[in-house]
Parts: sequence; C-alpha cells; structure tokens
Amino acid sequence: MNRRRFSAFKFVGVLAGTTLIFLLGIMLGNHFSSVKLSQVESLQSELRMDTLAIETQSLILSKNPCEVSDVGVMSDELYTMGEKLTFMESQFGTADQSVKRLKNYYSILELRQWVLLTEANKECNLGNNLILYFYSNEVECEICPKQGFVLDYIHKTIPSVKIYSFEYGLNNAAFNTIKDIYNVTANELPVLVINGKKFSGFQDREMLIESIGLSNSTN
Repeated sequence: MNRRRFSAFKFVGVLAGTTLIFLLGIMLGNHFSSVKLSQVESLQSELRMDTLAIETQSLILSKNPCEVSDVGVMSDELYTMGEKLTFMESQFGTADQSVKRLKNYYSILELRQWVLLTEANKECNLGNNLILYFYSNEVECEICPKQGFVLDYIHKTIPSVKIYSFEYGLNNAAFNTIKDIYNVTANELPVLVINGKKFSGFQDREMLIESIGLSNSTN
C-alpha cells in the first residue's frame, strides 16, 4: 500500500514537473514571438521612413539632374537601407512576406536612382560608374556571396562607383523590365551590368577595376 502511494506521488510529481516545463516553454515561446514581432514592426517603420525620404530625394533631384552634387550621400543612404533589409532577411528568412514586399519596393528605388544618375552622367558629365548586380538566394549560386564581398570592397574604396543589387527572384514590373533589357537569366548568375555593359559569372576585383577604367588610380 505504501509502495503504491509512493508510486502515485512520484507519478503526480513527474506529471506536474513536465506540465510546468511545457507551460514555461509556451510562455517563453510567446515572449520571443512578441519580441520578434516588435522588432519587425520597428524595422518596417524605419524602412518606410527611409523609402519615403529616398523617394522624395530622387524626385527633387530629377528636376535638376545637373545639381546632383552630393551623389555619394544619396547612394550611401540607399546602401544603408539595403544593409537593414539584409539584416531583416537574415532574421526572418527570404520567404517572409514583409521582407519580400520591402525588397521589391527597395528595388524600385534603386532603379529610379540608377536611371537618374545614368541621365545625369549623360547630360552633365558627372563621371559616376554605375553597376547593376543580379544575384540569388533562391536558385543555386554558390559564387554569389563571394561576388558580393568583392562589390562591397569596391563600394567602400572607390567613391565614384555606385552599386545597385537585385535579388533575381524579385517580381515587379520595373525589375522585370531591366532583366529583359539585359537578358539576365538564372543560369548565368551572378550578372553585373557595368556602365551599360553586361558581364556574366564571377568578376574579381582586378577585372572590375579595369572595367570601370580606374586601374591606374587604385593600385
């Protein structure tokens, strides 16, 4: 009898302990989900403000293309926004719908600035080197991260180079048009368009410097 009572107490104790651990797990899960949601909402609000500022800036400058004297600051702001999106993507995954929506809108902002600077280069002889970079996180492209590192180096060391990066899987009218213009396909990624000329596959630092005509100034 005592042995049965002890076994019953032991069973109840184990059950209570297991239930407590289970409830704690649910509470912690809810807490972390709440924190994650708060982070997403905060970052989304920040990115919306960034996009509005960049969009307005591009609109103003489009009226006076030859007055684009502070191109570096303008491009750096867009680049910083891209870094925030990259962080958001690393936290919530490439399939997250909020990430996809923001990346699509960001790609439109990039293309708008690229068009603006392309026209400013022609009309005002500004001398900026413009690179479109097509990569993918969704289709097989093992060399894409390495290409990204090379482009980061170029961006940080050569002020006249402006780089616009695009995830191949994006789907909006503006991006699809630029892919069609340069006939960018998934099987040739990464793809670079340097001052209007297309290059398929990985391009190292030396090749990039040579392509933008700066080999004598970056040794």
